[in-house]
Amino acid sequence: MLERKLVYSPSRSALLESRRGLKILGSTAQTLWTDDAVDYPEKGDPVVFSDDSKVILIAQRTGEAWAVEAKDWAGGVLLRGGPFAKLISIGLAPKGRYAVARWAVPDKSDTHSFFDLWTKTRKDIETSDLTLGLARIGDDGVVRSGRRAVFAFEAAASTAAAPGAAPK
Repeated sequence: MLERKLVYSPSRSALLESRRGLKILGSTAQTLWTDDAVDYPEKGDPVVFSDDSKVILIAQRTGEAWAVEAKDWAGGVLLRGGPFAKLISIGLAPKGRYAVARWAVPDKSDTHSFFDLWTKTRKDIETSDLTLGLARIGDDGVVRSGRRAVFAFEAAASTAAAPGAAPK
């Protein structure tokens, strides 16, 4: 459950305060954990669940800095990415191993950051290098933009292991 309370000046011309709170509930409605830094990115949802709800990706804002945090169902931090100047959107592969955050620095091109939550690795790709500036990541660890494969986590991991591997 995500609650957001905005307090405006009497003339409603200025936002005075923004209070946020995310409460994750268990199967019997007990509170498992909470987070008061969750906020809405420019586009999309502030919280994304894997298909089995065991992995949760959240957009967080503290002051002017943004971050993304992947947590397990009990609130344990799996990975933290950031800080970002401006968070545009977040996404999570259906099975919850891979995540993406699209972010920007004012007056510069957007960047997509892709994360492998198991190996704690990150790959940044400039949005200008993507077809129509869009990309997605699937459960196979492949980043796709349009029909083109842009990057693959598994390929990068096997390439890194190749120099130490014995030839076949």
